[in-house]
Amino acid sequence: MVKTLFSYNTHGSLYHINDVSNKMSFESLKNFHVITFAGLAKPEAFQTCLQNFANQTTHHSSVFPDHYQFTENDLQKLVEVYKRTNSSQKIIVTTQKDFARLSHQPLKKIIEQLPMYILPLEVQFKEQDKKTIQELLINHVRQNKNNG
Repeated sequence: MVKTLFSYNTHGSLYHINDVSNKMSFESLKNFHVITFAGLAKPEAFQTCLQNFANQTTHHSSVFPDHYQFTENDLQKLVEVYKRTNSSQKIIVTTQKDFARLSHQPLKKIIEQLPMYILPLEVQFKEQDKKTIQELLINHVRQNKNNG
């Protein structure tokens, strides 16, 4: 028998690229100008999520297509946008997916100098489906505990 389970995506708490324990709540964004960038096919949900909470937003994600490989030049332009943004409280936010493409040198050296945060996606299951998954996992472990 095949079970069908239903899930949905939500956004988790923002966290700093250099320190996962340095988290920022959505409520605290009301004090910040948020600059976003991402290589997403449909950046609207990412942008809207931040617009709903931030004092002000500047979006640069529509410039980059999905799975875009960022260059040093792209990041230098981002630094310029950051410097030109007239706010004493400003941060840059990107996605987990895009951050993974920024984690190599020389790009990493550029972004580590910025107040950059990651907006993670989290998968949530409907409450009944959470119970079903737990039951399936427990049963699987029980059936296979002597096979290892």
